[in-house]
Amino acid sequence: MVPLDLLCRLLSVSVASIPAVDSTKDLAYENIIVNSTNVSNISPSKALCMEFCSRLQTFDPIMSGNASLCSPPWQNCLRRRFGTVTYTMLTIGLLVVATLYICLKSPSVDITQSVQTDLSEVKNKLEDLSQQFLTTSEIQRNVEKKLNQIVTLIPKLTEVTIKIRDDLSQDLSNRIQQILQTISQSHDHVNSLVQEHLTKYDADKTAMIDYALESAGGRVVSTRDTETYYKGDHVISLFGVPICQPSKTPQSIIQPGVLPGECWPFKGQTGSAIVQLIGPVHISGVSLEHIPKSLSPNGKIDSAPKDFSVWGLTNVDDQEGFFFGKFTYGIEREPLQYFSVQRKTQTPYLLVEMKVHSNYGNPEFTCVYRLRIHGELEQSSFGGFL
Repeated sequence: MVPLDLLCRLLSVSVASIPAVDSTKDLAYENIIVNSTNVSNISPSKALCMEFCSRLQTFDPIMSGNASLCSPPWQNCLRRRFGTVTYTMLTIGLLVVATLYICLKSPSVDITQSVQTDLSEVKNKLEDLSQQFLTTSEIQRNVEKKLNQIVTLIPKLTEVTIKIRDDLSQDLSNRIQQILQTISQSHDHVNSLVQEHLTKYDADKTAMIDYALESAGGRVVSTRDTETYYKGDHVISLFGVPICQPSKTPQSIIQPGVLPGECWPFKGQTGSAIVQLIGPVHISGVSLEHIPKSLSPNGKIDSAPKDFSVWGLTNVDDQEGFFFGKFTYGIEREPLQYFSVQRKTQTPYLLVEMKVHSNYGNPEFTCVYRLRIHGELEQSSFGGFL
């Protein structure tokens, strides 16, 4: 922006270089404009110069020292130097230049303030961005630090993973070996049990000697007052003497067959049978066998003995004997059930009596399939066919 005092100085130099003009030619016109009190406002230079000075003093403080340039003596000097017409043209040019200066000077203040405001806002934005950048940089550094730590841990994690895998593999292998070994042992044990039970089954299902077995020399010598139950079986007799009897006799209880019907049926729910053993025996237990429900034609075994007792006799007519115990046969258990004697004695017995006290509800008859007597035989007195 060109200062006003410099503009006036340049204007003075330009005016000084213009040749002088004879002012006498326009003296009359000049006198009219300057001296006339009636048309004092007609002079264009006076009004314009005064307004120009006023505006310059308003917009620029430096005009306080240059206001005298537009005073009337300056105007008179210019008119005498150039004449009225030239003076008027110069005045108009000066006003144009001044107007341009004012136009350029006035918005520059607003622009400067606007620029300063914008710069301040930009500065604030830059500070915010700088702070954000610092925060982002710090986060980035932290992330890089964590990544470096992770990268450092990767080999250790790999090592631990490999170790865990090896340990698990070894443990799994050991467990599999243990399971296979257990299965093998279990298989051997199962085979042993199966073989044992098969052997036991072959050995009369108990693997114990039955000293009452008919084929070994045992026999039923008395049933006291117990009557055999016949249903549809007829005894063939000649002159009152039976010559053919059905196969369901008391001897059935010491025979090996236990198929349905291979039993001794007696009337009612109570009865007894005296068995002579193959020799004097130190009795330790007895076994009682009945068919299971699954083999019964009608699905019932209510004729099975329930409560029974075992006695050792010195002779067939012995009414007291030695009481070995009272037992209960359970139809919900195994068909073959063993009972240890409840009372023991050092006396061996040749005769054993079984007394049936009740059955499982059949009022007509009771069936005894198989009775076994177990213990230890007196070897010196054995006289059987073995």
